[in-house]
Amino acid sequence: MVPNPKDDSAGKSLMRFDPDYAKGRGRAWWTPNIDPAQEFDSMGELAAEWRRASTVVPIRPDGRPNRAARTKAARNPLSRVGLTA
Repeated sequence: MVPNPKDDSAGKSLMRFDPDYAKGRGRAWWTPNIDPAQEFDSMGELAAEWRRASTVVPIRPDGRPNRAARTKAARNPLSRVGLTA
């Protein structure tokens, strides 16, 4: 897997995630500061948020859930703690 040169999420915290952004394509906003970062009470809560499917386009053409956060491991906060999306 080749790193994306435009990916600037390394070392940053998830500030906001919207799986319905851009007609269901989804978007994550990252911050270098800890104060505006989203807080989760458990790893399960983090995993549920990251795996949340779009409600605009809930199913992809291949029949799988449209999870906008199914990204390369470098951008996936779950991979940083040993989980997968």
